[in-house]
Amino acid sequence: MYRNIRLNKYNSYMDFIFILAGLMMLSAIERVFFPVIIPGFKIGLSNILFLLIIFDKSYLYLIQLQAYRIIGINIMFGTFSTIFFALFGGFSSITVMYLLVKYFKQYLSIYVISMAGAISHNIFQIFFACIYFNDLIYFYYIPVVIITGTLSGFIIAFLYEKIRGEDELKF
Repeated sequence: MYRNIRLNKYNSYMDFIFILAGLMMLSAIERVFFPVIIPGFKIGLSNILFLLIIFDKSYLYLIQLQAYRIIGINIMFGTFSTIFFALFGGFSSITVMYLLVKYFKQYLSIYVISMAGAISHNIFQIFFACIYFNDLIYFYYIPVVIITGTLSGFIIAFLYEKIRGEDELKF
């Protein structure tokens, strides 16, 4: 019996590592192959994996994945300050999506959950920019990030549907 518990713990570590590797690969692909056309707008390919696992994993698990992904990718491709912007936006996105899934999943579609996560990510990065630069001028950018967040959330939910399949979309 002790052996099975140990094996299950090992499997959960391996799951975490493989999911993290997938998240980092999707983030790296996005950074390298998709140029930034609108400042602050990225599709957020790694959110496809978060949508796939958000229904069965704990909040702490999701936050840990997000933290490791953001720190790892920003060490490779970002700067010291971009880590904080990404952490602030990433944690808010996971929090919003997790709360929507936990309390409202029977009422909301995957599109609403994905778009809410993307919009909250963008808005909380604007809040962080206002705090970091000590200037409220960045609030003028909120309408743009709401539109881009809606668009990227829609794209991610659409890709999620295609990966998951129409017959398995019932939460």
